[in-house]
Amino acid sequence: APIDPEVMALLVFTSGTTGKGKGVMLSQRNICSDLADVIQFIDFSTRCMNVLPPHHTYGSSVMLIAHVMIGAEVYISDGIKYVARELKAEKPGHMILVPLYLETFYRKILANVKEQGKEDILFRMIKVSNGLRKVGIDMRKKLFGAVRAAFGGEVKMIISGGAPINPDILAFFDAVGISTLNGYGITECAPLTCVTPYYARKYGSVGPEVPCCQARIDGDELNEKGYIEGEIQVKGDNVMLGYYKDEDATRDAFDGDGFFKTGDYGKLDENGVLYITGRKKNVIITANGKNVFPEEIEQLISNLPYVEENFVFGLPRNEEDERDLVICAKIVYNAEYMKAECGLDNKKEEDLKKI
Repeated sequence: APIDPEVMALLVFTSGTTGKGKGVMLSQRNICSDLADVIQFIDFSTRCMNVLPPHHTYGSSVMLIAHVMIGAEVYISDGIKYVARELKAEKPGHMILVPLYLETFYRKILANVKEQGKEDILFRMIKVSNGLRKVGIDMRKKLFGAVRAAFGGEVKMIISGGAPINPDILAFFDAVGISTLNGYGITECAPLTCVTPYYARKYGSVGPEVPCCQARIDGDELNEKGYIEGEIQVKGDNVMLGYYKDEDATRDAFDGDGFFKTGDYGKLDENGVLYITGRKKNVIITANGKNVFPEEIEQLISNLPYVEENFVFGLPRNEEDERDLVICAKIVYNAEYMKAECGLDNKKEEDLKKI
């Protein structure tokens, strides 16, 4: 069949940079140029298990198309409740995940270790292992085989994307012998724009831009470290053709220089490594003009062992001045932790307030 790499090959619906749903038109050039450049950053194995939905570009492009390009085997999961059993059966060498999976695995591993009374031993072993690695001795495979068994025992690398992740979780998995790479992408960019190279990890960042595109920060404000912070904008072969039958939205999504406006805020360090700050439309501006990114606070709250999920938002302090906002948080508590540590069999409001 004749192939035109410049016409729409994939139509993916997304909220885009506003709340209205849009069809993102991606060409074969968009997808293939992006994935061909990403492959060199990742130390793939020959086996992977897919737990991501194919109607997202992270699942369809990175998980499926990229693995076809490198000739890797992909096992498709039957669903989240079967994942633990499937990992032991298929023993993947690497995985492509969203942070929720990693956070869930992290919590369950620590809960199991604590239940066995081995929490202190584990972290002492990590401290010793990290010290040995500094002098070129890597004992992680022998020391932490029981921990890695949660992933089937053969996983050596995990790529995380789709949302921010706590750097402490990335450091933990690396300490037990599972390298974790963080990346940043958006559907309109097919999807990856930045990825942390397996040979140069930098926790807290999402890595440098992939070669097929140019990422820049649109802003003039300097943060405390002297980096410019503002909206992330991208230009290159991976950027979409436009929104399906929506010329106005397409025009609004690009600036005068042809850069796509992602709607995400971030900062670039002196080495061109990108750090995500938050979502532009989520930013909370207080009465004194302070920009508060709820994602940063949510990440701190998620470190608390009794928190399952949380959502940070702004509410007016009084009805007279809607600009005078108070930072608030809604929390879903971890039922297992509450029962084990606090003796609570339910999540009654009056009981939780006593903690």
